[in-house]
Amino acid sequence: MTKFEVLKGITGVAEFSRLLFDMAEKAESAEELEKDLRTEVPESGLKIIESIARSGNYPLSLENAEDFTDLKHSIRIFDGSGTPLIDIDKTGVINNSNELNVSVCKVIGQNEGWDEVKLIYASEKLRELAHSPRE
Repeated sequence: MTKFEVLKGITGVAEFSRLLFDMAEKAESAEELEKDLRTEVPESGLKIIESIARSGNYPLSLENAEDFTDLKHSIRIFDGSGTPLIDIDKTGVINNSNELNVSVCKVIGQNEGWDEVKLIYASEKLRELAHSPRE
């Protein structure tokens, strides 16, 4: 899970604003802030964050993080020069490309012979496309 994903889980405006402001103040550029937000939180840090989320004393929701833990496959897509564009695994999705519209679903059951699936991730651009009026 990245710092960005943790930050997105904060449900309190004041707490979200304070943390984002602190991170932005420490960054020397927008690119450095982006790099910091893409940083993976170490396992020890995740355990602390999960404990805080479960305590209910801080406005933090990690409910969707568990959707990825039982995925059976990981996907990594690179461009021609070897730069990672997208990484999907048990920790979630890291989408490094504004050009890729990605969704991740998982099978949650069967209904009349069809797999019943749950959408667990959709990139922001894909969400925008899905909600934009058709011509």
